[in-house]
This record gives sequence, structure tokens and C-alpha cells, in this order.
Amino acid sequence: MSWSNGLSSEQQNNAKDIHVHVRLLAGPGTGKTRTMTARIAYLIEEDHVSANEILALTFTRAAASELRKRLTELLTGSLIPQVSTLHSFALKSILQLGAGDRLPRPIRIADDYEEKNIIEEELQQKT
Repeated sequence: MSWSNGLSSEQQNNAKDIHVHVRLLAGPGTGKTRTMTARIAYLIEEDHVSANEILALTFTRAAASELRKRLTELLTGSLIPQVSTLHSFALKSILQLGAGDRLPRPIRIADDYEEKNIIEEELQQKT
């Protein structure tokens, strides 16, 4: 299957972008995952970039899971690049750099409620 199957011309242009780092911002249902999948496949198939040199970051676990699934289907027999959420990648980086021993245990990401009703309130009290 070709990396460009089913893409609009705008999505194809985004998938073939010549910049090393690419950020894709669009609303729900606009084809972000399809375009990211095509971008990664294009880099591997056309530009011969190793999957180990590609990092794909998404905001949600659902998007990361869907991207991984689509890449596995599209890149049959090829290695799949690292796909992660922004938060997961940041946490892994912190732990790999040795800063994890200064974090409270167990390590977890605050949800929206905790961020708004606990963390932001505490920060306001400190200023």
C-alpha cells in the first residue's frame, strides 16, 4: 500500500514537508492521524529514514494507539518508529536523565480536576 493512498492534496503536501521537525495542528476529524501515518511512511519509504530516527508525539493515548495500529498496517515488515504521548515521552525523559528520584512516588500525571482544583490553587497561594 502506498503512503499517499486516500490523502487529499493538502494532506499529501503536509506528509512530504521537507522540514526536519513538523507540527500538525488541526481540529477533530480532519485527518491528523492519517496525515501523520503518511508522513512517517513517506519518510521511511521515500526518504529512507530509519524508523529509529523518528519520534511521533500525540496528545492522547487513544491517538498514539491508533497511530501505532495504522503504522503497523501500512508498514508491513518494517520497523515501527517510537510513538508516544507528549506526557509519556516527557516522563520517560525525566526518568532517564536521573531526575525521577526527586519526584513523589508513585509517579502519575495529574488529571484535569487535580490540575484545576489542587495544583493551580496551591500555586496561587504561593504567589
